[in-house]
Amino acid sequence: MEAKMEADVGKETLMGMGMEPEAGMEPEAGMEPEMDLLGYRSLIDEVDGKMLLLFKERMEVSRKIAQYKKERGLPALDAAREGEKLATIGEAAGEALRPYAQSLYTTLFELSRAYQQSIMGGA
Repeated sequence: MEAKMEADVGKETLMGMGMEPEAGMEPEAGMEPEMDLLGYRSLIDEVDGKMLLLFKERMEVSRKIAQYKKERGLPALDAAREGEKLATIGEAAGEALRPYAQSLYTTLFELSRAYQQSIMGGA
């Protein structure tokens, strides 16, 4: 089923780029079509755009959390929560990507905390 889902994602990506997969040219399960560097960079650009939108959404939620914490006198840092999240993210990312996913989220937590502290007046 995972291979089918990957093939569907590849088909959606091609369609999103204004291209239709040709009949009989769809990749076999587990096989991806060969793409040139510009094609891969275009895909990265699409992913980056989505990530930026999600980052902005995440920071808006962080702003609301900062307001909540400020009103209640709570600190910006919740080390236990961050530790739990990093463990969960590491498990979800899998062995090969675990250190990279945890590094990414450590940075996101630091950015969110700094943003919250700026809203909370350095609390």
